[in-house]
Amino acid sequence: MVSAAIKPAIRGALRLHEIGNDTPYKISFAAKGKSGASFGFMQGDLAAAQPFVTATFRNAMSAAGMTAADIDGLLAQLSKHQIKNPLSAAETSRVNRALLSAANLVDRMDEQILAHVYDDLDRCLDRATQAHRRVDTKAQIYMMLWINMSGPPTKLLVWLGGGDPELPREVAAAREIVTGEAMEDYLAATNYYVSNPQNLNHLHQCADAGMRALGEAPSHAVPIAQSTEFDASAAPLAVTFSTAAHGPAGAASEVTVSAKSDTGRDVTVAMRKTGADSGNLSLREATDGTTQSFSVTAIRARADGTRLVCQAQVAFFSAMVSCTLQAARTTGSDTIVIAASGPFPFTRTYSATRPDFDRLKGFIAQAGFPALDPLPSQAFAATAMPAIAASNTASDDDPYHPAIVAIEIWKLQPSSPAYDDRIAPLVRAASSRIKADTNPADLAKWLELQSSAMNISDSDILSTTLTLREVSANAFSQALQSLSTAQQLRVRLALGEIDPPDQEAVAVTAAALPPTAAVQVLGAFTGQSIFTSPRHHPVVHGELKLFDNRGAALGTYTVNTGGGARNYKTTNGPVPPGFYRLSHFRPRDTVGMVFNGIGYSFDLDPILDTKVFGRSLFRVHPDGGQAQTNGCLGVREDAAHLVQCRDQLRHLLDRGPVTISVSY
Repeated sequence: MVSAAIKPAIRGALRLHEIGNDTPYKISFAAKGKSGASFGFMQGDLAAAQPFVTATFRNAMSAAGMTAADIDGLLAQLSKHQIKNPLSAAETSRVNRALLSAANLVDRMDEQILAHVYDDLDRCLDRATQAHRRVDTKAQIYMMLWINMSGPPTKLLVWLGGGDPELPREVAAAREIVTGEAMEDYLAATNYYVSNPQNLNHLHQCADAGMRALGEAPSHAVPIAQSTEFDASAAPLAVTFSTAAHGPAGAASEVTVSAKSDTGRDVTVAMRKTGADSGNLSLREATDGTTQSFSVTAIRARADGTRLVCQAQVAFFSAMVSCTLQAARTTGSDTIVIAASGPFPFTRTYSATRPDFDRLKGFIAQAGFPALDPLPSQAFAATAMPAIAASNTASDDDPYHPAIVAIEIWKLQPSSPAYDDRIAPLVRAASSRIKADTNPADLAKWLELQSSAMNISDSDILSTTLTLREVSANAFSQALQSLSTAQQLRVRLALGEIDPPDQEAVAVTAAALPPTAAVQVLGAFTGQSIFTSPRHHPVVHGELKLFDNRGAALGTYTVNTGGGARNYKTTNGPVPPGFYRLSHFRPRDTVGMVFNGIGYSFDLDPILDTKVFGRSLFRVHPDGGQAQTNGCLGVREDAAHLVQCRDQLRHLLDRGPVTISVSY
């Protein structure tokens, strides 16, 4: 039977899927299918011949004073297929008032419908158990959404039992563990979603919302790859797509991607089908026409068009190449991810408009490639970063080398969550060792680590280095001299002792990048003054204002940024001016991220051509310790306002992408 522990998440996903944030105490009409008028969060359908739904409607109308003849007249119109409301505005208002007044009856009806759907889900779980399969939580949420939409399961039971459900599109056989991704594939191949693929995004969002209610992050498959010759330091690309047919009628089609980076690089990426499971992937530089072309084989594609994987010979090694599409909650920031698995893995991310995104998605879904077996939920850890995964255990003899190797690999595909999950534990182990024993050999190794971490705003690394310099000045100087000239330079840059060429001091001026009508900014930090940190560097002091989607103010918070370097172009200086995408909430116990007993962080990733001068790991977090940050937005408030800021940011994230502007 379905676990009681996940029922609240299922209920939330169902409510979001059926009525969103609307009231359940009103009639509504589906534009498709054979539904009549529906009401309740489970959308009890008057045309579905469910006696208790009709009885609920009759009782609610009767309680509002309507006669039996009036009610019969309403049911005659509402209990047959309708794609729009047949009632007048006055009639509709009267019906909705009656439903609201009888909310207890509507709620009871919802519970009856929900119980029937749970019974059908239990049938699915029983069939899976009989076939020696297990259904994970997200897959159960999808099953509930589908059963409530389509009625008692039939083909789904066949599939769970190991049979062919005979869907319009090929779907991989159910595996030992039926994952959420497997259900996404199954549903994308059903008649309804083949005819209405645009509705898949809403389905996925509702399942993700259910997972968040359980405190679990929605999992996304993450693989994709290319050549070691790629510029791994390039920032995300803005992308548009076009499609073109090549060759005679019936020949494979091609999707062409035109990409532009924040450094001005224009790249055209083309994907063409050349055989049943083979194709060609090419990348062309617009500036000089240089083209890299790869013949790819063993292509597999998800039925919903959101993922394609293949094998390619890249340079001197074979790599898994894949293209993952991730739709945003709104239409403005869909992404296409291209990442590498193999000896030199990294990920490239592109943004696309919804029409372009859907065009590429349609190519993957409809090109006729063999079906892709779903990945387990932890695919990223095992596939996208195998080298880091292999280095994820610090050696008791030498904790520094694994950390340095992991940092260098991470810099090929920087990601704040990957850093927190995989790099930070190695850094902490090395930090603990050097604090316990500052012998010259270990001190030199730590400084090598600090050198590798230049441009990474990890306050623990820098604070450890500063402490070592303070308590062991002579040994520190000798260890620094033992490094190469380049390593010494990087350490001194990180410590703020020198600046890179062509640097200017931070000044509080007019907004460097004022918001435009094309950018909906839900958070705006504005620097208002400067004070000097204990390390004798400028700290920008200002306010972070949060807004809802309509532009109404939610809150204003005191924020500090910088203090570890002389300007925003240098690691540990203030956050560079520009636009950032907020993501990935995490509770925190790190000293620099806890203030007044409240600790948390959100990631900030630069977008819209914001120049960050090679820096990374920007965050929003409480401004713990002394009033300064090492390159983040530090909220300096009392406990109640820190919690309020946290909760408002989380609420905004739950509703869609959040853009934060930074200006001085």
